[in-house]
Amino acid sequence: NRLTHRQTKQRARGMTLVEILIVLVIFSLAILVILGVFTLALRLTLQAKQLTTANNLASQIIETVRSQDFSAIVINADPVPVSTAKLPVGFTKTYITAYQGSDKIKEVTVKVYWENRPEDRAVSQTTLVGQGGIND
Repeated sequence: NRLTHRQTKQRARGMTLVEILIVLVIFSLAILVILGVFTLALRLTLQAKQLTTANNLASQIIETVRSQDFSAIVINADPVPVSTAKLPVGFTKTYITAYQGSDKIKEVTVKVYWENRPEDRAVSQTTLVGQGGIND
């Protein structure tokens, strides 16, 4: 009977070591999942910051164009990219065209693109500028 009791004690110690190993594996997996979620959150935060910066930049450029006299806004259907330090390897293009062939309305489109977002996926904003302002 004593021998059986001693064998039971030894088995309990062995099971404790196995249990600790299982807990360590589960804890390690949980840490890996948490780190993965943290990394994803950081990446999404950076993307959101870049999108906000691009939208603000496009709005600023549009407001600058809108503040000019109508005759000073030059038609430019194929603009040259202008670099911006606000985004990593970032550029803007400002397209100005006659709206539906009218000489009294100009369409202004600003595209902002950068390293992680090529021009075909650029942030784009468009507005119309009328010769007599918004009342004409």
